[in-house]
Amino acid sequence: MEPHTKPLILVVDDNETIRKLVSTILVTYDMDVTSVGDGEQALEYLQTRRPDLMLLDVSMPHLDGVEVLRQVRAHPSLHDLNVIMLTAVANSARFDEVHAYKPNGYLEKPFRINDLIGAVRKALSRPG
Repeated sequence: MEPHTKPLILVVDDNETIRKLVSTILVTYDMDVTSVGDGEQALEYLQTRRPDLMLLDVSMPHLDGVEVLRQVRAHPSLHDLNVIMLTAVANSARFDEVHAYKPNGYLEKPFRINDLIGAVRKALSRPG
């Protein structure tokens, strides 16, 4: 029997409160979590480790989530990484831009815990 391994989730959000809240929820649901505060840190992390899923904020200073997702999808060893986009702004132009890079899910903040866990479980269940 294989030992149970927890899925590793990378949470990327410039809002520390959101990072802590999402991390706490995911740990409660038996997941390992690493969090970073911006897109540059996310790309640095992805150079050394591949999580099972990345929760990625759309709007961040310097390097936003759309650009991070674009770079992930263009990278040969990361192109199929599971990514769920998080946003506090409902903007149809931004939504179209994000979806051009095919995220595995999209959650609008504030979200319900059940919606977060449902989206995470759905993304983790797909081959990747």
